[in-house]
Amino acid sequence: MMLATAALACDGDDGSDAGEQPLPECVSFDVDGCAPLFSPTFDEIHMRLLVPQCTGGGSACHFDGESLGAAEHGLALLDADGAHALLLEDRGDATFVTAGDASCSPLFVRLVVEGDRRSMPPGAPLAEGERCTIAQWIEQGALR
Repeated sequence: MMLATAALACDGDDGSDAGEQPLPECVSFDVDGCAPLFSPTFDEIHMRLLVPQCTGGGSACHFDGESLGAAEHGLALLDADGAHALLLEDRGDATFVTAGDASCSPLFVRLVVEGDRRSMPPGAPLAEGERCTIAQWIEQGALR
């Protein structure tokens, strides 16, 4: 039962099921007017958000190459250097982060869109300050 719950929590594919609307390409978010929860650097984001929210706890979807989110999308986030490289890797239309453009970065779209099975993280959305931190990091060039 726990395995089935974890698998459902990690179900966040890009494709749309029959009758399901595709995720928007861009979202509206006031990057300049928001208040980041902490310094918008990748190391802080990795340590405070990616590791606890995406690789551990009740949702370990992006722990390693065998995790559902990593196996399906190639996005393992436990190692900071590897995670940064994967987030910015040019995958054509499947790039996760578009440096300088938070509102149209697929990762950020999934963090902002709520109530969709593809929203991230599964369950409760990130707090506004957490989303702001990620948005500002992306807008500032998504540097390592």
